[in-house]
Amino acid sequence: MNREIFTSIDAEKLDAGLLKVAARVRLQFILPTIFGLTFLFFLRQHGHGHHLEAQQAAFLLWVTLTVSYFIVNLAISKDVFSRELLNKIAIIPVFIELATNQLLLYYVGTMASHAVLYVVVIVAAYRVFLDYRTAFYAALMGVLLFTGTAFMELAGLIPISPGLVFELMHPVYSDYFAATALLIGVIIGIGTAFFSTNYGMNQAYKLKQTILQQSLSDGLTGIANRRHFEKQLEVEWNRALRNQRPVSLILADVDCFKNYNDNYGHLAGDDCLKAVAGKLASAVNRSSDLVARYGGEEFVFLLPELSLQKAVELAEIIRYQIENLAMSHQYSAAADIVTISLGVASAVPQKNANSAVLIRDADRALYYAKQNGRNQVATFDQ
Repeated sequence: MNREIFTSIDAEKLDAGLLKVAARVRLQFILPTIFGLTFLFFLRQHGHGHHLEAQQAAFLLWVTLTVSYFIVNLAISKDVFSRELLNKIAIIPVFIELATNQLLLYYVGTMASHAVLYVVVIVAAYRVFLDYRTAFYAALMGVLLFTGTAFMELAGLIPISPGLVFELMHPVYSDYFAATALLIGVIIGIGTAFFSTNYGMNQAYKLKQTILQQSLSDGLTGIANRRHFEKQLEVEWNRALRNQRPVSLILADVDCFKNYNDNYGHLAGDDCLKAVAGKLASAVNRSSDLVARYGGEEFVFLLPELSLQKAVELAEIIRYQIENLAMSHQYSAAADIVTISLGVASAVPQKNANSAVLIRDADRALYYAKQNGRNQVATFDQ
């Protein structure tokens, strides 16, 4: 629970493509609107404040921030930076947005302005649309900018509300208890915005993963389903094509399973498939290997970078392990226990072929195994 609130459960990496999109959005929308309106505000207030020097300093700082904002976002959108440097400077536009907002806060009195709500909005938006790291730094910078400016105002280091025609005499600036309570409230508000949004994003990620897992898993046996297998086969086939390495496939079929279902009942048939699937799943140890239910009583093994000989050896081990389950099957033509037939195929992908060739060859090998008496391993070249 704590991890879901305070950290990201998704091992996310800042997406360079997403950063470019964010940079374009800033250049096309945020710069001409938010920064444009800020300029009009400064223009309208110019010369009307009670402290012209502070006004001028704030305006010059705003100009510096705006030019920097334009340059950094233009460079990000044009893919000028390396990936490593991009990750380091990605936080700069966020800082400039928060600093610009803080200038507006300061102009009318930091602790008397409602513009602090912008910090809450930007923190939530960056957690939703970018990543945990950006939102965390946005929250941290928002708090530091707000509290730092407020402390300097309270300490008399900088004039209060230089943009107003008279110095703001809000009670919060004369009552230190009220000022402290306000500062704590702002910090809690920004923190709550970040942590609550982060929790919601983590819950959304968990739900997405659950749905994805369900869509790629077989409901009965719990192992991968055919859709998962087909997606992974394409991935491994393309990788093997690039590296010119073999991909092997084992198709396995429970012998005379229809007779098992008809005589022992469908519930017993389901239990049989679960037991077989569990044993098949335990037969492979490499993280790249995949065992899936191909359909009905058929199962498939996807074995990247495994030769035909090694795949045949593995198939024999699997056949033996299913025999060792010793599940009674008095209605089988192969034996008086549950057995499986296996077809093995292997190929080094070529540019003019696709993965369907490998499935076809494994299916033909399985057909040979069934035709020759079942409970055996066959390869396509037999």
